Amino acid sequence: MLLIGFGAAAALLIVGVTAVFRTRRASPSLPAQRAWGLPAVAHLNDPSAAARHGAGNVTAPAPRFSWERSPSGAGAAAASEELEYRRLDETGDASGAFNLGVLLHQRGEVADALAAYERAEQRGDPDASFNLGVLLYETGDLDGADAAWRRSAGRGHVRAAANLLFLSRRRAGSERGGVAPSETPELTELEELSYRRADESGVASAAYNLGVILHRRGDVSGARAAYERAEQRGDPDAAFNLGVLLYEIGDLDGAEAAWRRDAGRGHSRAIENLDFLHRQRRNELQRAGVAGEGGD
Repeated sequence: MLLIGFGAAAALLIVGVTAVFRTRRASPSLPAQRAWGLPAVAHLNDPSAAARHGAGNVTAPAPRFSWERSPSGAGAAAASEELEYRRLDETGDASGAFNLGVLLHQRGEVADALAAYERAEQRGDPDASFNLGVLLYETGDLDGADAAWRRSAGRGHVRAAANLLFLSRRRAGSERGGVAPSETPELTELEELSYRRADESGVASAAYNLGVILHRRGDVSGARAAYERAEQRGDPDAAFNLGVLLYEIGDLDGAEAAWRRDAGRGHSRAIENLDFLHRQRRNELQRAGVAGEGGD
């Protein structure tokens, strides 16, 4: 029998609420500092992960946040850093307000950090609404976090789109007693947005997952292009799904070529599909031969 393509993988989906606090210093006199943030650590209970990776459903432990900021120095150095950000903020500088918000956020000064992020966003900082959403999420204001991440995602922020998906699934699961929800139009829209943003950044699994969504929708040309991008970027299953798509539209030569590439990488299901396709073609030739003999 012909094996169908894999479902969307959970590899790209947000696995916790993340933040990328990037301090972009405007003063060359200040030392360089490594980016810091809140790494993603919680796993979603996503059955589609099992579909692709052959594993059981994973559980969803509570997100654990850890700071990864390089020491910036103590005493006078830290005070000088904050004073510089405050000075820049007072002049209307977007990065100054953003960086001040980062320092206040780390220090736990929620109200002042919120205000700084809001000023930075109003001035056009590209990451302010994302960090604002993280801070609001931490304080339990899920509506506020949702709104902030929606604004950020609308500007093309990949992680904001992913966090929206995470938050929507968390809420939908809570409404169902913690059970993973079935897909709704809103979740599908957020998922597609997340994949599109990451695909634009060159993420292989994002292109693959976008291809799955478009494949299911019947958007053949869009799905084909997405699978091809994913394969070019090294996704292990893209050629297999591409072969399934081509088989469905009657392009048997294209399907065979895709499955041959995948089989060459050791994909067992691609090998099985090649065997199925070869048997199908032999049967068609035999039937054609019988029909030809009957017509003589």
